[in-house]
Amino acid sequence: MPLINYDKALQIAHEAGRIKYLPLNGWRFSWLAAVHDSLFLLTLIAWLISLIGIPHWIIWKRLTKAQRRRAKHQCPVCDYDLAGLTSSTCPECGNALSTSLITPK
Repeated sequence: MPLINYDKALQIAHEAGRIKYLPLNGWRFSWLAAVHDSLFLLTLIAWLISLIGIPHWIIWKRLTKAQRRRAKHQCPVCDYDLAGLTSSTCPECGNALSTSLITPK
C-alpha cells in the first residue's frame, strides 16, 4: 500500500465531501475562536482582581460602624476625631468612651 502525504489526504477528503474547506498551511483564522479566547482571558483577569480585592472588602465590611470608627480613632457614636482627648466623654455627643480611645495619639 503506497503512503500519501498529509496534503494529498486532505485533497482526497475534500473531494469526497468529508471536509468543507482545505486549511491554509494547517491554520485558519476564526473570529469566533478569537472572541472566545479574548473573553476567556478577560474572565481570568476579573477572577484574579476579585481574588485580591474581595477578601479585603469582606473583612472591612464585617466590622461594624463603631469598630471602623474606633480603628480610625473616632467616637463610635458621632464620628468625632478623638486625637489628643483627655476626658472620658466625647465632647461632641457626650458618649462615655473606653480607655483605649481616651489615650492621646
